Amino acid sequence: KAAPKKAAAVKSKKENIASKTSSAASEAAKKVVQTAEKAVLAAREAAAEAVEKVKTTAEATRSAVAPSPRKSEKKRKSPKRAGLFRRGRNRRVDEEVLRDLGMGKKPTPGPRYFFDTKVPESYEETYIYALARDPEWLYAYWEIQPSEIEEAQKALGDEAFKESVRVLRLIDVSEEENQYDYQINMYANNWYLQVPQAGHTYTVEIGHIASDGRYHRIAISKPVTVPRGVVSDRTDERWQTVNTPELIRMSAGASGSGASGGMEEAAEEQGLAVPGIGLHIGASENSPGHSLFLGSSPGSR
Repeated sequence: KAAPKKAAAVKSKKENIASKTSSAASEAAKKVVQTAEKAVLAAREAAAEAVEKVKTTAEATRSAVAPSPRKSEKKRKSPKRAGLFRRGRNRRVDEEVLRDLGMGKKPTPGPRYFFDTKVPESYEETYIYALARDPEWLYAYWEIQPSEIEEAQKALGDEAFKESVRVLRLIDVSEEENQYDYQINMYANNWYLQVPQAGHTYTVEIGHIASDGRYHRIAISKPVTVPRGVVSDRTDERWQTVNTPELIRMSAGASGSGASGGMEEAAEEQGLAVPGIGLHIGASENSPGHSLFLGSSPGSR
């Protein structure tokens, strides 16, 4: 009789322990869920605050960089603040400046052209031109048609043409036609060349040089002379000066030889015998004035 009672007591005790454990676990789970919900809400609130801060910062930056429409209208209406008034008594606004800023009258539209004004990229010709930039440099520009490339390939051979290089050959025609080769890019259409001697005349050729030294010319420019780069050695210029007061005094007869005679002598001394040029001074009703004439005879008046 005592054994069944003892077993029933143990069973009830185990059931009590299990119920207490399950209730504790459920309470712990509820706490975890509540904590997670609180964390999610806090994260959402923080994200919303961050977005609001970003929006506020962006609006403040935008307002600082670009003025508001009212401010820009005020600035346009008051050109005095922009410093558009000219100095002076009237202080008028420069109409051209106002028109450039869009504050004045709209300019009348110009004529419309119905033809193409673009410069073509190619003239479909083979040529090379050379220009003197300064005493030390030449500028060359060129255009090569595919037919010239095919001709160079035939002249040098397929294999030799593949291994060849494109060069600009500078020829000094002033001294025994000295030659200077400048290797250039195959796709270039203009180049600067440094000349070896200033004041000389050069021609520029464009062509290909094979690995065995054979050269095929594609085009040649006209001769061009670069400046000497030094001061001119010509010192034979003669400059004449005119003593105007003395000429006027002599034309008035102060020298005692008369107007025309004294004038002719002074003109011969100064080398100014130019007929048909005169100057009349002090003419009025009471005083006929004095005349200054440069010429060989009084009839040149």
